[in-house]
Amino acid sequence: MTKKGLLIFCTSFFLWFNFLSSQTIQEKQLLTEVLKELEANYIASFSYSNEDIQGIKILPPSKDFSFNEAINYLRNKTELNFNVLENRMVTIVAPEGTLFEICGILLDQETKYPIEGAKIKTGLKSAISKENGSFEIQAIKIGDTLEIRHGSYENFFITITDVPFDCWTIILRQKVYELNEVIVSNFMTKGIRKTSDGATKINYNQFGILPGLIDTDALQTVQSLPGVNSIDETVTNINIRGGSHDQNQITWNNIKMYQTGHFFSLISAFNPNMTNKVTLYKNGTPSEFSEGVSGTISIESTDKIAENFKTTLSGNLIEVNGMFDIPIGKKASIQISGRRSYSDFINTYTSKNYFEKAFQNTEVIQNESNVISEDDRFKFFDIEAVLNYKMTEKDKLKVSFITMKNHLSFFESALILEVEEKRKSTSEQQNMALGISYDHIWDDRFRTTLQIYGLQYDLKAKNVDILNEKQLVQENSIGETEFKIASNFRLNNNITLSGGYSFHETGIYNLNESNNPLFRTYSKDVLRKHALFTGGQLGTIDQKTIFRTGFRINYIGSFNQFILEPRLSFNQKISEALTWNILGEYKHQTTTQSVDFQNDFLGVENRRWIASNNEDIPIIKSRQLSTGLTYKENHWLINFELFYKEVEGIVAQSQGFQNQYEYKTDRGSYSGQGIDAFISKKLGLLSFWASYSIQDLKYEFKTLQVSEFPNNFNVDHSVKLGTSYSFSKLKIATGLKWYTGKAITNPVRGKEVMNGEINFEPANASKLPDYFRWDASMIYDFEVKKFLDIEMGISLWNITNKNNITNKFYKYSEVHSYLDIKENSLEFTPNILLKMIF
Repeated sequence: MTKKGLLIFCTSFFLWFNFLSSQTIQEKQLLTEVLKELEANYIASFSYSNEDIQGIKILPPSKDFSFNEAINYLRNKTELNFNVLENRMVTIVAPEGTLFEICGILLDQETKYPIEGAKIKTGLKSAISKENGSFEIQAIKIGDTLEIRHGSYENFFITITDVPFDCWTIILRQKVYELNEVIVSNFMTKGIRKTSDGATKINYNQFGILPGLIDTDALQTVQSLPGVNSIDETVTNINIRGGSHDQNQITWNNIKMYQTGHFFSLISAFNPNMTNKVTLYKNGTPSEFSEGVSGTISIESTDKIAENFKTTLSGNLIEVNGMFDIPIGKKASIQISGRRSYSDFINTYTSKNYFEKAFQNTEVIQNESNVISEDDRFKFFDIEAVLNYKMTEKDKLKVSFITMKNHLSFFESALILEVEEKRKSTSEQQNMALGISYDHIWDDRFRTTLQIYGLQYDLKAKNVDILNEKQLVQENSIGETEFKIASNFRLNNNITLSGGYSFHETGIYNLNESNNPLFRTYSKDVLRKHALFTGGQLGTIDQKTIFRTGFRINYIGSFNQFILEPRLSFNQKISEALTWNILGEYKHQTTTQSVDFQNDFLGVENRRWIASNNEDIPIIKSRQLSTGLTYKENHWLINFELFYKEVEGIVAQSQGFQNQYEYKTDRGSYSGQGIDAFISKKLGLLSFWASYSIQDLKYEFKTLQVSEFPNNFNVDHSVKLGTSYSFSKLKIATGLKWYTGKAITNPVRGKEVMNGEINFEPANASKLPDYFRWDASMIYDFEVKKFLDIEMGISLWNITNKNNITNKFYKYSEVHSYLDIKENSLEFTPNILLKMIF
């Protein structure tokens, strides 16, 4: 053989040897290694017992095989059974094994109650869980996989790896039907989070602490958020992005609330012991919600069924409170709470300050020089009751009842013809409602909710003028019912569709009756509305993109008018730290609050609800668009949102004018833009946060003033700073609030009065001094005994005792030409909380 031939032979032999060697190595590849490669190539998952496949080696299947071809190849090359389940989950079972029986009990993860009606399946064998949650399956062998399915719970899989000697206890988790990814958790404090649909959600079961608050006052908590203010410190004048309070849709357990405050505006009317969750929408509201052109605040009690009897008793320097959580069997429980002020028995320093703040510049405190007000009595109470009943694994019922009342009375006395005369004036505000919510789950993808409620709201006052022997009776009442049915269909893990229908009827009644001069005015308006709403939610597999859209068609029968309202929410995760969102909505409302005279209803709550008539009181309509960025990394959180807002169809009397437009009934609009910014940093047990808002919202009343002028509720610049510290059972918080003063109208300097009237400058051309307040609070809870927990708290409101002016207006006086009237903020006010839970 020549050298050339030998070289060719050796080269060929070497290549052939390497080829055979490589084939030999592949033939000796362990099955476990082959399965790992297949999991990566086909995005699959294999479940098996190590004993069943230990030591098995095969030649890997061709990479050109499809997934099913690869599984068939493995079946042919081994003596194992390959069972393909959903989402390419594959169980591998040895063909022979000892048969045995298994048993178990299925429990709900949250309530720990038994789950009835679940299907347990393995191969051709199956069972249904009983009323006590138990099940049994025979002829099981090691390697079998149990599939547990139920319409209300997430699917559960478990592979049998050994022979069980006892019955299993298996915990199932309830399904979540909405794509509601949390974008930011612990926003400002623990328990507050922002979600991808633009909402801010507050969970009081996980709540931390905020400056000045020692109880879960829902409407005070909301005012701590960016873009939400109250120009007069009250919970009945919450201004969301420059809107008036009546432009907020406030609900309790899906029931619209027309009364929202106690102590005539300083305390939320919703019992803190019953408040479980609060959701705030400033924009991008889901299509199932109507009304509230400026915002929606949804307050909810718990849906959880109590396992044990629990009592909560609490008291502070204003009120006493009690709540009872009572189980009714294993499937139902009822919560009952009651709260009452005691200032009519004991007048504390705190209640005294609240009283003076609430009733300043009213007939309760101020009267004519020869008329004496005495024996002032004020009280409030509220009662709430909620029944939660889990009828079956697919049916839930919730019944909610609420009633609340504010009552004020005082006597006026004067000497008339040298005889002392006394007359009693009163004011009452009351709200009562009953709501029923029924939820049915058809299967693991489809559910329907039915809601119905009825309510009655009453505001009544009797104002006695003892010198002129006059008596004025005023009433404002609302009767309302609503029926709503909504369904939610989850097409897959990334797409959800929703839709429904609602019918809404509102009757509003107003009365003014006087004996001197004798007159009586009465009006009653009834509005009936039908609405169809639909929505869709789409999320990518990695959940980096979430898109929601909705559409609502409203028909108002009284006006034979259709109103179309699109809704939009888009959320894009740009990186792990950065998220971008867009929100938009069209909304309308057919009720508003109006002030005829400042001393209506004794001047305490002088706003009365009125209904749109599509003429001089138009339907209010709004359009809003916003976009923002959220950055979250290394315990830093930065949130920035830019918005533009238009609201048309407002009436002048709903905007609280106390200038040359006080008695005008003209129609107009307001529009503008603003920025809400928030930044926070967490350092161990310390949290720091700051928010800044800038707004530029202006009125346009063409029949009143040619040019635009500032909105009464616009806050040009607002800053909120806070820090909190939490360690074990101790929580401390302190914070500052600063904002520019509200717009007011002063008389023209040097020409204050002309022709017997105040000569005002252009509307809202001046501003009040800047507002500043420093608050602090501390809460400490501890266990006295196994059955008794104690919670103690102290809050300090307006620590520096700064005399902030929250309002200023002028009245004509023949004696003094004109009067300069100011309304002041709450002075330094402490409060103490003691709560016992057993």
